[in-house]
Amino acid sequence: MAVRGAGGEVRGLAVRRPRLVDAAGKELPLECYAELQNPETLNSTALRKVIVGVAQRGVNGDLEQDQPLPEEQRAYGASKSSVSRRWIAATEGTLAAQAERRLDDRRYLAILLDGKGFADHLLLAAMGIDEQGRKHVLGVWEGGSENAEVCGAALEDLGRRGLDVSGGVLVVLDGGKGLAAAVRTHWGDVAIVARCRVHKTRNVIKHLPKGEQRWVRAALWQAWHEADPGQAERDLRQLVAELEPKWPAAAASLREGLAETLTCQALGLPLELAQALGSTNLIENAFATTESICHRVCRWRSGSQARRWATMALLKAERGFAPVTSPAAMAALAAAVAHCVAERAQAQELAAAD
Repeated sequence: MAVRGAGGEVRGLAVRRPRLVDAAGKELPLECYAELQNPETLNSTALRKVIVGVAQRGVNGDLEQDQPLPEEQRAYGASKSSVSRRWIAATEGTLAAQAERRLDDRRYLAILLDGKGFADHLLLAAMGIDEQGRKHVLGVWEGGSENAEVCGAALEDLGRRGLDVSGGVLVVLDGGKGLAAAVRTHWGDVAIVARCRVHKTRNVIKHLPKGEQRWVRAALWQAWHEADPGQAERDLRQLVAELEPKWPAAAASLREGLAETLTCQALGLPLELAQALGSTNLIENAFATTESICHRVCRWRSGSQARRWATMALLKAERGFAPVTSPAAMAALAAAVAHCVAERAQAQELAAAD
């Protein structure tokens, strides 16, 4: 039977089963006893202990310290193997619930998509920002952002759960080619794509000798903080020209997707919001929470294991998410997105008329 301690922790204890009979001698069920037998109470304990940093092999000792028992009392269900089984059951339940989480209860004005590696296993995560500026974990899937098939399946899953982007949406990508292709295929002109500047900087800098990296970083930063998007693009193309003779790989990296690194400036977003949506750092910061929980895993056996751990950690991080910005700034984003989508539709009508 599972017994709850003062701190809410639960472990199995061997006790004599209480019995209650009516006047006719018929045994009556005891709801409190049935609840204590519920394995979910033990699973939730394993979940809380592992999330706060207790190693699976240390849960039994941690409970013993919190709830010392008399020598004659026998406890069970908190060994390393038991905790491992309970952790798997708890995370599988959480993953299943997340996979069916409805997305039609609010409008998402921005969606960030980024990949994360767990040893040899790659995951793709999506975060949405609603009209109030609040962040929500939309999903985690096996596969990296370079795989167009996986990315397409992820976007289809979001649609199946009710995500509506028909009014337009800003999509911030990590730069994976498969992800960009999937977004354009599935969402077309209603998706306004912005490339992550942090990923772009990394990709450019890795092609440069160390002595040249500082000034290139400064030039990128200056262009991406230029108020006039036209001038910002001219500055970046001038940087491409300067890099081309000696470091053509760096120039090619900057040239690829250059205009999409200026999307937030082109939309005329408020500075605070433009900086927040100029990269996928909002997801990467959430993934930092997964590092604090997942670093104890010595070996990732499968992508499904990594997905369970990552989903659990991201949902834990979600509970502490602060709003990205004010509803007023998000209203400015909504207006800018709607204007951009309308311009694209008008351009298509003119092209069709010609």
